[in-house]
Amino acid sequence: MEKQEIVELLALHEEAISKLYSVIGKRFIEYQNFWEKLAEEEMYHAGSIRKLLLRIQDGLGIVNSEKFSFSKLSESLADIQGAIGRVEEPDFTLQDALSLSLSIEESLLEDKYFDVFVGNCAEVKQVQYCLEAAVKDHCQRIRQMAARVKDI
Repeated sequence: MEKQEIVELLALHEEAISKLYSVIGKRFIEYQNFWEKLAEEEMYHAGSIRKLLLRIQDGLGIVNSEKFSFSKLSESLADIQGAIGRVEEPDFTLQDALSLSLSIEESLLEDKYFDVFVGNCAEVKQVQYCLEAAVKDHCQRIRQMAARVKDI
């Protein structure tokens, strides 16, 4: 698989997460600001991933395809796209949305998707660090929201 294809799949994955969060925000209107902020940040992540490709094309890093599981990421992308349709089902609850989103964010960390980028360039390392920090932040915010919703 070409490095451009890997990067594009990672970016599309982030965009799918963004779409999921936007759909959830429209479904649970009282929490729309929470979900829209996450969706916005996911689109920013997609852009950051695509910018990394430019740095790599400039020779400042590489895409290590050995650290990349096309099948895992493709499966996750399909799951997210399927989940977008389930959001509209009458029995889909806010707790379901929070659980699903936490699972997605945690899988990004567990599967180390962003470790596919390798480079000594400060910009490559910074983007990797920022993406990982943002995912950890999303996990924390989703857990906090789940705790608040549980108390209501």
